[in-house]
Amino acid sequence: MSLPALGAAARRSAAHLLMAHQRSLGVAAPASGASAASPALRRRRRPFSSVAEAADDAALAKALADAAAANAGSVVNYTAAWCGPCKAMAGPMAALAKQHPSVSFIKVDIDSAALQQSVRAAGVTAVPTYVVRKGAAVLETIQGARLELLQKAVEQAAAAK
Repeated sequence: MSLPALGAAARRSAAHLLMAHQRSLGVAAPASGASAASPALRRRRRPFSSVAEAADDAALAKALADAAAANAGSVVNYTAAWCGPCKAMAGPMAALAKQHPSVSFIKVDIDSAALQQSVRAAGVTAVPTYVVRKGAAVLETIQGARLELLQKAVEQAAAAK
């Protein structure tokens, strides 16, 4: 087998393994429609469908206000389509969202014109940035793809009221 053919075969094999793993986690099926909490928050139509995506500043503000009113946990993931570490953290974020259904996970694209006010208000200077809240209180702000810190903060946010 030639080297280019081996590369293509390895890529196909990796893709098949990833799809099988996603099916075993139950995240492979795309979600239909928008979130019941806010029509402007949309579920991704990709394997990582347990993380809502804010369409604009008003939708993000409403989602955070709803979480604060319920004294629930929330994680706002400030990200960008061009960011490699952001892409690498998409899978672990979906897994955390699946493990902690009481916590709202919201993705914010820092390049979206409709979300610029929220990005500025949060003081985002690097991506990925995660703002973890319990109710209205900010528990932790994490810059970078630091999964261990994010896991601990999400567990804190998910803790009993």
